[in-house]
Amino acid sequence: MFSRNCPNCGKLVPWQKRKELLIVDTIHCVYCTKPLCLSFKYSFINALIIGGATGLFLSRYTDLSIEFIVIIAVFAGEGLQRCLDALFPLKVAKE
Repeated sequence: MFSRNCPNCGKLVPWQKRKELLIVDTIHCVYCTKPLCLSFKYSFINALIIGGATGLFLSRYTDLSIEFIVIIAVFAGEGLQRCLDALFPLKVAKE
């Protein structure tokens, strides 16, 4: 379910290997040994979604000022973004 294909060889990269992306920036495909990293495009989209959802929730249900809402949304996006990025497609990293 949580496996994604390697962009180089097309074989599935297992979830156990993708979980390493929570700690390190690149992993190696278990089949073709190419370095893989997270895609910037999906990371950017995830940051916008997480930050926007957090900001929307806080603006509706709290009386915080807009400055505090933006600060909290940025920290929430930074903290949760990497976890969500591991679920999206990878790209071949530059060596």
